[in-house]
Amino acid sequence: MVVVEAGQKSGALITARAALEEGREVMAVPGHPTWPCASGTNALLRDGAAVVRHAGDVLKELPLDPSEAGEMEREREDDVLAALRRDAPSSVEEIASRCGRGLPELLARLGELELTEQVRRLPGPLFVRS
Repeated sequence: MVVVEAGQKSGALITARAALEEGREVMAVPGHPTWPCASGTNALLRDGAAVVRHAGDVLKELPLDPSEAGEMEREREDDVLAALRRDAPSSVEEIASRCGRGLPELLARLGELELTEQVRRLPGPLFVRS
């Protein structure tokens, strides 16, 4: 679980504490010490939550076997990456029609590709291959 913003009595903080009690991994994005909306995330960090500064920090904490993750990535990336261009941005609808995926699944995959910097999101929302 990644907590981006949480006040001292927020639902996100309650959920994070419950996750910690169940032995689940909790990560938090640090915030400015004087911001009320960062008091909860900063408290989680004090209590041992992993620090998230960028997407790579989240990927490092995921319990994936690198060889397994690479194989899964290669299997899934072909259709979405093949539907993207390096020279011209594409809308989500265009990408969906090219690769045949539904929008929820496609958006999730585009998010994964964005985290690994294989895809860039442009205003619009448009996507282009990196």
